[in-house]
Amino acid sequence: MKVLISDYDGTLFLDSGYRKADLKAIRQFQKEGNLFGLCSGRPFSYLWNLESGELHFDFIISSTGACISLDPDLIIEQKFVFNEDLVQISKCCDLQEMAVITKDAAYVHSLGWGSSSLVSLDPVIMTSIDQISEPIIQISIEKKTEQEASALYERLNAMGLSCSIFLNGVFLDIVGSDCSKGGAIRKLARHLGMEEKDMACIGDNFNDLPMFETIPNSFSFPYAPEKVQEKARTIVDSIAQAIECLENE
Repeated sequence: MKVLISDYDGTLFLDSGYRKADLKAIRQFQKEGNLFGLCSGRPFSYLWNLESGELHFDFIISSTGACISLDPDLIIEQKFVFNEDLVQISKCCDLQEMAVITKDAAYVHSLGWGSSSLVSLDPVIMTSIDQISEPIIQISIEKKTEQEASALYERLNAMGLSCSIFLNGVFLDIVGSDCSKGGAIRKLARHLGMEEKDMACIGDNFNDLPMFETIPNSFSFPYAPEKVQEKARTIVDSIAQAIECLENE
């Protein structure tokens, strides 16, 4: 059995949508007894809602490693952000810049929040952080520029918060302590009774580097940043081509 772990944005899903050849290759890959799933910064409910007759996931690592699940009703591990950290973080940015994500909901200041569609298909309006009573899986912050995001990243890291902070362009994703894509992949491998060497991964950006560092058999694309390409073992044009490489090993 082989396992392929894929990033979502820019890897499986492009500006033009899904590649039909990718979906066909994934279905055939699974039909042959292999596993395909996602490892993404997007939240649990958003990703599982992507399943359709053409696309099925055998597992999903969501919120940058904070939640590992085998189906919508089977979570094998999840970590949370402390409410005390949410309070401190909220003092460093405007409420309208934030999205607070729980297992079943994403709270945003308004439907005009720059990327509300990125975190939930049906976001909940948040007028105050006090209305959030459920355990928090992820906090996402969108700044206007990468420079502003980088400055906030440095400020939050200097505060000694009990959480992990990831910078990705104009976005900051904040999850529970010691969460990462790489760490979650190791936990998934143990749960499946596999070693990292028996798995493969594919991604297109800097936030996928923890996957590449964990799984030697890594794929990326010609359009990925040069430093990302340098870390990947193989450069391919599509997920379908990566699957072809795996089948020929």
